[in-house]
Amino acid sequence: MTSLGISKVPAADPGKKLNFNILGEIWSNLRVMKADRDLWRANWGNTAFFFVATLVQINLALFAQKVFHLKPTEQAWLQAALSLGIGAGSGLAGKLSSGRIEYGLIPPGAGLMALAGLWLGWPGISKPEFTVGLALFGHYLASPRRSRGTLGLPSARPGGPGGRQAQGAEKGVESPLV
Repeated sequence: MTSLGISKVPAADPGKKLNFNILGEIWSNLRVMKADRDLWRANWGNTAFFFVATLVQINLALFAQKVFHLKPTEQAWLQAALSLGIGAGSGLAGKLSSGRIEYGLIPPGAGLMALAGLWLGWPGISKPEFTVGLALFGHYLASPRRSRGTLGLPSARPGGPGGRQAQGAEKGVESPLV
C-alpha cells in the first residue's frame, strides 16, 4: 500500500527499444560509466558494499542456527534487525548528505561498519547484543553506500545511468539524489 504514495515520473527515453542482448547492454553501460570517473568509482564502491551485505545475509542464517541454535522460523527477527539498520542508515545518510553526493561519509561509515563487524564476531555474544550489533552493522553498511547516490551523477548519454540528470549537469546544475 505504501507504494501508492510514490509519485509517477515520465520515462527517461520512451522511444528506446528493449535490448535482448543483455551482455551487450551491460557492456554498453559499463563503457558509459567508465567515461565518468565519479560514476565509475561509485559503481565499484556500491558493488563492494553489496558484496559485504550479501556475505552477511548468507552467513546470518548459518550463524543463527549454529551459535544461537535457532530454527529457520525463529531467525526472522535477525533479518528484521539488519533490514531496519539498513533503512535507518540510508535515511541518516540522505539527511547528512543533504541530497547530494557526499564522499566524506564513506570512511567513517566503513570504519564503524568494521567495528560493528568486530562486535558481531565477539566470542560469547548474547542474542540481544548480537541483534543490536546487527542493526548497527546494517546502519553503517547503508550509510556510505546511500551517500554516494549513483543516480545523482551525470550521464554521458541521456537515458543511460543517471538518466534525466544529464541535461541539468551539462548546464552546471548540481543534480539531487533520486
